[in-house]
Amino acid sequence: MSDYFHTESWKIIAQNDLPFLPTPHEVYEAAFTYLDTIFPLNHRRMIDLGAGDGRVIIHAAEKYVMITVGIEINLELISTAQAHIKDKKLEHKC
Repeated sequence: MSDYFHTESWKIIAQNDLPFLPTPHEVYEAAFTYLDTIFPLNHRRMIDLGAGDGRVIIHAAEKYVMITVGIEINLELISTAQAHIKDKKLEHKC
């Protein structure tokens, strides 16, 4: 493991090592609903580490008018997220 990040291709290795486990809609909807009761989420900013296909940042941008950033290492998932964002015309928010 100590040599893991010293290789040129560690990002490609990581993409194969780390599975994509999408968060179910019910889970992130419940989390956002709860957080919105503590402090209003509208017009806030959010960063999602391990954003996957972008479902969480898209939901936040659509429902709560949030400015969102997704951080993802898997190039395939980045492309999928970008396509979803473009389809929903949210480029200015995600």
